[in-house]
Amino acid sequence: MTSLRGRYYLGNWTFEGAVIPVFEQNILPVYNSRWNIFPQSLISLPVQVKKPSTVINNAQFAGKVSSSFSGWDFSVSYYRGFEKFPSVFVKSNSVIMEYRSLQVIGGDFAASFDKLGIRGEAGYFITDDFEGKILEVSDPYLLYVLGLDYKFSNLISEQDLYILCQWIQILPLPERDSLSESDLRYLFKRTVMLKADWSFTDYTKFSLQGIWRLHAEDIFLQPMLSSSLADGLNLEIGADLLYGKAGSFFESFKDNQRVFAKLKYNF
Repeated sequence: MTSLRGRYYLGNWTFEGAVIPVFEQNILPVYNSRWNIFPQSLISLPVQVKKPSTVINNAQFAGKVSSSFSGWDFSVSYYRGFEKFPSVFVKSNSVIMEYRSLQVIGGDFAASFDKLGIRGEAGYFITDDFEGKILEVSDPYLLYVLGLDYKFSNLISEQDLYILCQWIQILPLPERDSLSESDLRYLFKRTVMLKADWSFTDYTKFSLQGIWRLHAEDIFLQPMLSSSLADGLNLEIGADLLYGKAGSFFESFKDNQRVFAKLKYNF
């Protein structure tokens, strides 16, 4: 990705800006992939992709101002560009995937109190269908995340336990009953995310990551044991587990559950 970024410091303030002249979309799973996210009824239809043309008016840019006060870090930001996921229009004999304009106004904060960390961030996503008149285009929405983390030192003997818990919610603004379960932008509409690291020694750690989507009643879990066997040699053994009620997002990929092992050597 080609981009230009600048940063300026003024006392306790940091001013940042970035320009991306050429649009690059997210890479989506192909139709015949085991992670395909499109309905089977669309797979046989030809696909036309509409991306923003490379002209000066379509250059994406973002700005951010950050600072700290009394132990609290905070920032505000703005982005003008295009959505990374397409709006899908189904015609009688084809599928059109169009990447439409997007603006995002954001902010975040973080602070630490001894072993307790507090964090939060929010973004207001302003799509180009503010009136909600185009069914295939996402309506504007607010996404926010609130989190707490804590480290229990020497919990058992010299073993440490680190826990991070986050709440994610997406709200349509203006208020509408428009958060479609099939729209990946709304995947974490009301979600709890958990990460726990239990360090047995300096070389061995058990980790658990989880995503629980309360609104859809489905869950993703990834337990993993990692160990440094020797200098530069690391082993990871884990599993990807997906559960949920019939038809939910994670349940639809239940056949992709797996147990994995990875041996990595750095030199």
